[in-house]
Amino acid sequence: MRWKSTYFEIQDLIIQFANAFDSIVIGRYNKNREQKDRIFVRYLYAPKQRVLYDIVNKAKTITLPVVAINVAGISRDNDRVFNKLPDVNGFYYSNDQYSNKYNAPTPVNITVNFSVITRYQLDMDQILSNFIPYNNPYIIISWPVPAGLGALSEMQEIRSEVLWDGNINMSPN
Repeated sequence: MRWKSTYFEIQDLIIQFANAFDSIVIGRYNKNREQKDRIFVRYLYAPKQRVLYDIVNKAKTITLPVVAINVAGISRDNDRVFNKLPDVNGFYYSNDQYSNKYNAPTPVNITVNFSVITRYQLDMDQILSNFIPYNNPYIIISWPVPAGLGALSEMQEIRSEVLWDGNINMSPN
């Protein structure tokens, strides 16, 4: 490689993924099922192990409930390759004042771990009931084309599909 990439698309996508769900508010109820308190769920871009460490350390900087999001893997998706011919790989953009050829992006799948950590089962139930119906089976995140691509970045957006596999692992660890 002759140049250093300075794009932050993966980090931006993870943050946008978290922002799609970060408005979850859970309620605390009394024995008559009357809501007595509302708690906002915290979302962190960190592995579950790091969140657990911060909960038990002396500073106790993390409070529950919390959702930890981290990248578990990245893979190339051959089924979404735009054009496999090397001399025509890419696409052209043209208007009255501007014309350019752009390389086709490499289609990748990013696997994300979404760890929900709560003290009470009722908190877990409320968080999942806010996640499952709205992400069935996917959501679309829309974001602008990264800066530095000329006129294309001002007029286009990228739509990324967030596909949930439909499984939730309820392991206690």
